[in-house]
Amino acid sequence: MNIIMKLTLQHLKSNLKRTIVTIFGIVASTALITAMLTGIYSAFIFVGDVSVYVDGNQHADFKNLTEEEYNSLKNDSLLKFVGVTDTDNEKTGFYIDGDTEKRFRLGNVFHGNPDMLSQKVTCEYEGRLPENANEIAIEEEYLKDNNLDLHIGDTFSFHQGYRYVYEADELIYIAGNYKSSEDFVSLSDETCTITAILHNNEPTKAYDMLRGMERFPEKNMVFITLKKIDRNAIKTLRGIAAAHNLNLHEINTEYLMSLFVKDIPSNPVNSIYKLIATALVIVIIASSIMIYNAFAMSLTERMKYLGMLSSVGATRRQKKASVYYEGLLLGIVGIPLGYIIGILGCMATLRFTGSLILNSRMLYGIKTTEMGYIPVKTHPVIVLAIIFFSALTIFISSFIPALRASRITAIEAIRQSNTIKLRAWKLKVLPFVKLFFGYEGELASKNIKRNGAKGFVITVSMAVSIVLLLSVMYLVELYNKENSYEIEIPFQVFASASLSERARLKEDISKLDGVDKVFVAEMISFNYYPKDDEGKDREIPNTAIRNPEFLTKDYDYLFDSTYDIWVIPVEDADFIKICEKNSVDYTKYFGDELCGVLLNNYSHKPSRKDVFNDKILGQKLFYDKAEGNPPAVTITDFVKWDKNIEEYRLSPKGSISVYVPSSIMDREYVKCVDEKDLTCTYGIQCKNHEEVHAKIADILTYDGYTNAFASDVEDSLIIMKTLLTLIKTVMYGFIALISLIVIANIVNTITTGVHLRRKEFAMFKSVGMTRFCFKKMLFLETFLYGLRALLFGLPISALISLFIYKNVPAPNSAFEINFLTYILVSLGVFAIVGISMLLSAGKMQSETIVDVLKEDIC
Repeated sequence: MNIIMKLTLQHLKSNLKRTIVTIFGIVASTALITAMLTGIYSAFIFVGDVSVYVDGNQHADFKNLTEEEYNSLKNDSLLKFVGVTDTDNEKTGFYIDGDTEKRFRLGNVFHGNPDMLSQKVTCEYEGRLPENANEIAIEEEYLKDNNLDLHIGDTFSFHQGYRYVYEADELIYIAGNYKSSEDFVSLSDETCTITAILHNNEPTKAYDMLRGMERFPEKNMVFITLKKIDRNAIKTLRGIAAAHNLNLHEINTEYLMSLFVKDIPSNPVNSIYKLIATALVIVIIASSIMIYNAFAMSLTERMKYLGMLSSVGATRRQKKASVYYEGLLLGIVGIPLGYIIGILGCMATLRFTGSLILNSRMLYGIKTTEMGYIPVKTHPVIVLAIIFFSALTIFISSFIPALRASRITAIEAIRQSNTIKLRAWKLKVLPFVKLFFGYEGELASKNIKRNGAKGFVITVSMAVSIVLLLSVMYLVELYNKENSYEIEIPFQVFASASLSERARLKEDISKLDGVDKVFVAEMISFNYYPKDDEGKDREIPNTAIRNPEFLTKDYDYLFDSTYDIWVIPVEDADFIKICEKNSVDYTKYFGDELCGVLLNNYSHKPSRKDVFNDKILGQKLFYDKAEGNPPAVTITDFVKWDKNIEEYRLSPKGSISVYVPSSIMDREYVKCVDEKDLTCTYGIQCKNHEEVHAKIADILTYDGYTNAFASDVEDSLIIMKTLLTLIKTVMYGFIALISLIVIANIVNTITTGVHLRRKEFAMFKSVGMTRFCFKKMLFLETFLYGLRALLFGLPISALISLFIYKNVPAPNSAFEINFLTYILVSLGVFAIVGISMLLSAGKMQSETIVDVLKEDIC
């Protein structure tokens, strides 16, 4: 170990507080990088596990292959499984005789060969999977619903055929939830042996029975699973298809994305990569500024001995190496500590999110959550990336101090004079400063000017911190406006029946115990997309209403990306309340013409900017052919967003919504469509949604309703709400960590600046400045530094926010600055700077003037 290394190590030991501050910065930076990269990697692996659990273990599929093509795939050495299922709709249903309700005895059967069943069964089960058409696997819940005490090896008799309903005189095959209007056609009577009892198999959740196959089916889907997955899996799958002269029907991109496979078309992971890169840049910049101040302070304290080393022949390279060596030593301590803390933080976060997922029941039984949380996963590449980015942060932080150290000469070290020569006119102070703030205000203003580069560094450091914090907060705010997981449906259960049964349905549901409110919950779409799901031309409404001239400049793109306009019937009494709240005359909406009010909001968030201008008022939504289509609606007034109006939340954010009285809509609808083809839908607010849903299902089943259906919305939304909570946990956790780094950076910047001015402050005291005047001067300096930083930081933050808005797709909102956030951040900056400066100055009160000034001599 040479003399420079020894002196560097000795300096770190003798300035233990400064060393600890620097290590803290490195630990915080490394921990954040670790938590971010490890958390994202663990989440991706988890998503892959979820994909397999929910959809099955397949990587791609083909549709309607011949038996020869199937056999050719079976012989491919790259494939682990080649599963085939029968897709003939006339074999998808079954029915058993018994005493239980019809809805329990009806079910759906899934036909597959052994490979297919191996791919599609991901739950725990008893026994073994079927191997031929005489064997079945059956869901345990189906047996319980029908009070069947059957076990492995027992026989099971059933009628096989199909379930169907008639809609608009067209036969529709159905599966899944029972409909009161459905019927069943039996094509054969079957008896099979039960070889397995399944416990809630997710990939086949629409089926109650899985049956083996004897012959290759004419209508089929063939699923393939690779033996080995790597980054080139997409290329491998396409190569297999080409080698067998086949066309891939679909690739399981969700699972392959979780393994970071490349070449996925329209890969959303690319956006995640950009987000990760942006977050890393933010962390590195914020951390570098904080750590840089520590290195700069360290360099100031080492000026003397670096000068002495220079006087005895130390080269520029050796002096520069002393700073890098300091960074190396601090990194050796800080990076492992940061990695450990980051992993612990990641584990805590994933434990919390894992418990949410378990409680949501969306992953019931999945093996990765048997411990009660999402496991932390890592990879050598991830560990190397963490070390690299942490080391890069330290290098960036130490680069300028190292450069300055290399230029230190013996004369500069002896003088240690950073006095900046300024002409007298540059130190002039505006008259009102002395008038309002006295002599102390004049001193504060001159001190900032005399500080020159030091003052500039303090200002820039604080401004960058402000920009980072406000930019991250805007990005999160924009995501909150745009994310599709934030769904606030104002009811827990919905039920529908024929329109002629509207009054009876509402009355029957309202009488149920546990029901708090029942209201119309319907949405009628005027869809302007020119093609249907099969790519064929479709009849669309009159397009005159989609005139860009009806949009404000902030939303002039809207009709390019939005194809639906929703008409939402509202209970008459509730519609009147909406009108009164918006000072609209409601009487004109109950006349001969169907009129509606247009919600002048698109993001379902408070906004100062309107979506539409007055030119759209008086325009009509209508089809040229009235028969068989929704009735024409005239838009006559605007209403504003109000989170307390439940009816506004019936339509999703990012939609154009028109509200009409339900009684007038019903009256006009029957003029265009036969009443027997129309249904009514009610939303039900309740606390125990499961119990209420079961009661409503019984009413619809036994009380003679037609076209009746009920659904537990709350149960379905648990997954979405869980995902939203997970997303917000990550977002606000990131904001909290960035905020801590920014606060630490401002505190470190101010304390460093005060420490470097100890001699200056001692001289002020030596000429008789009182403690009150001293604090007053510091307070004014604080105010001026904060003001300068905000004058730079706030406009730059707004410009960066605008850049983010322009480069991140945001179809649901216009660009807006959250002035409350800017005000709170500004107040926070003044508070942090003021407290930091006063506390730092307070520590110097115990130092005598002689002790401080004699440091130039010693």
